[in-house]
Amino acid sequence: MPDQAGNPINYWVESQTDGTEAFVWLLLPALTADATNVFFLYFGNAGATSASNAPAVFDEPGLSTGADGALEVTAADTTVNVCTWLTAHADAGTLSLPVADGTAFANGDTVLVIQMQNGSAGQAGFHDYGTVAAGGGTNLLTLAAGLTNSYRSGTFDAAEAQVAQVVRVPNYTSVTVRANASLTAPAWDGKCGGILVFFASGTVTVEANGLIHTDARGFRGTDPHTSIYRLATGQQGESTLGRGTMAFAANGSGGGGGEGRGTSGNDCAGGGRWRLWHPRRHGRRLRHQRWRRRRRQQRR
Repeated sequence: MPDQAGNPINYWVESQTDGTEAFVWLLLPALTADATNVFFLYFGNAGATSASNAPAVFDEPGLSTGADGALEVTAADTTVNVCTWLTAHADAGTLSLPVADGTAFANGDTVLVIQMQNGSAGQAGFHDYGTVAAGGGTNLLTLAAGLTNSYRSGTFDAAEAQVAQVVRVPNYTSVTVRANASLTAPAWDGKCGGILVFFASGTVTVEANGLIHTDARGFRGTDPHTSIYRLATGQQGESTLGRGTMAFAANGSGGGGGEGRGTSGNDCAGGGRWRLWHPRRHGRRLRHQRWRRRRRQQRR
């Protein structure tokens, strides 16, 4: 499948029914607005060798280099990603990434830059892949190409946090997760973690009873309940907005704290709702019960 100049175009045939229809994905180098974009599709030659290639269509171009060789996972909860966080904002188009600790990053490394939390702007999830061109091992990494998106970072563990992290992306030739072994992400700590990402130029194999997971590695739940004996509403769960506060309402995708009810105050962990008796009303009820017992005794 070539373009107008005769250059081959990567494609993947998702499905086809002979003589009826076919669903084909293309990786086009560019689509120019208000212009004619031409490519050619040849079919009907039963002797032709198929060049359908899903990885060539969907993989990030130029990132699956295989530079880190083959990975064989033999232990539980193996991690392969190192991360750090942006110490300042980084605008779209910039090449420079100010980070907290760049010692684990080298020139030529593939990196993922991703907005984890942004309570004020709501852009969590935006991300870029890039290559470290200079500054490896320092706290100012320089990319080979400018960022596509803008990133906000520097406010951590706050109700409205701004956190963007940089993750080193390994490039493997193949990945094999052996039986009873698992591949996972470093745990999110409020500044970085919670992401498992790698590229493989060849196959990824997970044997029986092997596992790739991120269980309990992402946004944190509530801290141990701190309102015991203080009669306070429970803590919200963490989300893309930030850490949350002690409040009954949901914190975006994070759950709300439990809410007690009663005029003397609240004391409840997340996920529940209960009614607290007012001690004065409770005392009046006890005194009234004692008075009724005394009256019955006097009548006897």
